[in-house]
Amino acid sequence: LIKPFTDTPIAPLPMGLLYIGSVLKKCGYKVTVIDAHLKKIKNSKLMDYIREINPDVVGITCMTSEANFMRNLCRTIKDTFRDKKIILGGPHISSFKRFEFERNQYIDYGVIGEGENTIVELLEHIKNGAEPSNVKGVIYRKGEEIIENEPVDYIQNLDNLPMPDFSLLDPKDYFGYFGRSFNLVTYTDRVYSLMYSRGCPFGCKFCHNIFGKQIRYFSVERTVEEINYVKKHFGVLEIDFLDDTINANQKRTIELFSNLLSLKSDNSIFAIPSGVRGDLFSEELLSIMKEIGFFRINIAFESGVQRIIDLMGKRFYINKVIDNAYKIKEVTQLLGGFFIFGFPTENEDDIFRTIKLMAELPLHTATVSFLSPFPGTKFFEEALKRYSLEILLERMTERDTFYSKPLPLSEIPSDRLVQLKKIAMRKFYLNPTRIYMNIRDVPNYYSLLRNAINVLRLSISRNVPY
Repeated sequence: LIKPFTDTPIAPLPMGLLYIGSVLKKCGYKVTVIDAHLKKIKNSKLMDYIREINPDVVGITCMTSEANFMRNLCRTIKDTFRDKKIILGGPHISSFKRFEFERNQYIDYGVIGEGENTIVELLEHIKNGAEPSNVKGVIYRKGEEIIENEPVDYIQNLDNLPMPDFSLLDPKDYFGYFGRSFNLVTYTDRVYSLMYSRGCPFGCKFCHNIFGKQIRYFSVERTVEEINYVKKHFGVLEIDFLDDTINANQKRTIELFSNLLSLKSDNSIFAIPSGVRGDLFSEELLSIMKEIGFFRINIAFESGVQRIIDLMGKRFYINKVIDNAYKIKEVTQLLGGFFIFGFPTENEDDIFRTIKLMAELPLHTATVSFLSPFPGTKFFEEALKRYSLEILLERMTERDTFYSKPLPLSEIPSDRLVQLKKIAMRKFYLNPTRIYMNIRDVPNYYSLLRNAINVLRLSISRNVPY
């Protein structure tokens, strides 16, 4: 199982590979996981590892912004070892499916969506030389034909999955410096990221929603057990929750957070860097969060214009989220916000209203990304009215899809969107009050300096994803 080398600056623990590898080991397979991105292993050196390991199957995970690196790796593997079967998993194939197969002749199978059950069934068919025609969640080649099977049945009881097998990947390898967590501002370098749930019940039209619309949970006992294990065995200090919407079911969230109170005496630190639903915060939830004391929480505002929020299918009122932002600020040391530019019908006045909101909110950080119309989303259908399929697929697989090269569906040209993002970053981060807030509240001054440098790069020179 391989995470390909890319030149992307962040290198978090690839939990998807860790779960797939853990499931396969439990089923009796011999598994090796190579994080070539973390270890900076180029393709030529990877071929030496593959030659030494001599696997029957090579599994590769990939984000869309890493697609060209993945394609180069697939080609190198097939040119070197024609008999190796290549299975592609991860977010990219789950979105692009047939589009990727048509453009990448080197992959044999794709696992779409939640892959733990699918990969076991698929490998049994490969081992027996059988066509996987009845394996849900698989796309594959049959001669010149591309066959896409029925969608996978999502795992209802997540506790049936084995605990991560850390003999495959050592969390300590991901300690040490910036970029080894999805959270770009961390309290400590000793960070471990996990998910309490999978799936999201909301209908955002820009989301490719790999884990489905039905939200499913690990038990509180299982989640606390995993946290205690990584703290005991690897010295983890900070736990980052990467759930799509951890507060979608506030009752379940309160149950989890109540059980985390016992870890406070153990100097545990908690953060929610992937974004919360800003309208779903009862007084009870806020109370338990204040008792825990979070280090960092990000809120997904997306836009300051209700018309744009309605257009994207967020189904919340921005004024409610703004009101809650001031309450959430009371339960976390650092507060961040997520915003997106480039929606259909969005004009410069809308963008400047969003920038004004960003500047006025009590936020320490703000991230601005560009709308990316992934295949399978409502906005992909909208994008096909403006761009050819070839242009869409080519631009979507370029680096920094969300940040550097917008493919706008708005009334604003691409170059102007980039300028507006830089204006937003300057107005937000160069505010003296915000500078003071960050100096006062960021406990790690190395982190503060690092982020200040990245902000200057973003505001003055080139576009970077921070």
